[in-house]
Amino acid sequence: MLADNLPGSNHQREYPYVVAAPVVGYRSDIFGTAGLENTYDAELTGLAGLGGSDLLRKFRDQAYNPVDVHTSLDIALQQAAADLLGDQRGAVVAIEPSTGRILAIVSSPTYDPNKLVDPNSGRRYVASLQASDASPLLDRATQGLYVRARCTRS
Repeated sequence: MLADNLPGSNHQREYPYVVAAPVVGYRSDIFGTAGLENTYDAELTGLAGLGGSDLLRKFRDQAYNPVDVHTSLDIALQQAAADLLGDQRGAVVAIEPSTGRILAIVSSPTYDPNKLVDPNSGRRYVASLQASDASPLLDRATQGLYVRARCTRS
């Protein structure tokens, strides 16, 4: 599981794999959503696919019906790619050629979504990220401009 609701919280999310932050993104009451949390917000909050039943939602026992979103990320490969990048600025994308599945997509440096969504210290943390010359909020894998390098197996 790449993200879940923090037990006992008011829908605060927790992210057990910080290395997946650029892909998973975050859901914050202060800063909104990013990444998959933004793309699949309606599904994750249970608002998708309800259609005309929205009018009757308040009469149901369960007003929302959230669903899981499945990715093709290999978290071990994601971590290995992040470890190889270390403190260097850059990105790694690993794609399964036969299917086009994204197995890893790493951006370095990155941020900790758990700190970002913290209602008590999130604003200070984001301010420190924005002040950093390393631009950790920039997703270098999807927004960076790089010369394409091709790796082949012999």
